[in-house]
Amino acid sequence: MHARFTPIFALLAAAACTSCTIDRTATTPVVLSPVVEGVGSGGEQGANAPHDKELWPFAPRSLRVHPLTHVDAPDPMGEGTLILHVELRDRFGDSVKGVGQLSVELASAAAVGGGAGGFAAGSESRVRWDVPDITDPATSSRRFDPSTRTYRVPLKCPAWVSRWLNDETERRGGPDHLTLRATFTPTAGEDRRVLMDEYSVEP
Repeated sequence: MHARFTPIFALLAAAACTSCTIDRTATTPVVLSPVVEGVGSGGEQGANAPHDKELWPFAPRSLRVHPLTHVDAPDPMGEGTLILHVELRDRFGDSVKGVGQLSVELASAAAVGGGAGGFAAGSESRVRWDVPDITDPATSSRRFDPSTRTYRVPLKCPAWVSRWLNDETERRGGPDHLTLRATFTPTAGEDRRVLMDEYSVEP
């Protein structure tokens, strides 16, 4: 009897998953300060959290800024919204959810410095966001877009970003792209490696 109805339950579960509500609230920029590489990890999530690298083999091991990432048209105030799509992958290369601190930076090429050490601090052509939603399992799940297998994160941009993207005179003699950097630090487990990826935003 149980075996006969198992496929029906599986179909119902799949349908429920595809109708999940995605949190589309935009995150505002934070006040800029010098960025220290690797800072941003939170506290433990509890003894039963399945994030230990031995107990949970599907923990995030890499991060990718997905090509769906783009900047929406500016609002009447001239401020656009960066729609960031971030994909976390396990050691097998499959998309997974994660719990941790996500930080995002966007800068003109002229403001990028320090090589692997981070962006130059204090530049007017640089903006940073801290995304708190992914530090909690419930809110992390709401941010996850099951149709793309990515985290869809709207980020409110300052006016200079839209001006650069939409006004050729703003780009004349300057960089031909903006550099986007996403950094994810897991909040639990033995493997606390910092995951990072960079992406070029072009007009």
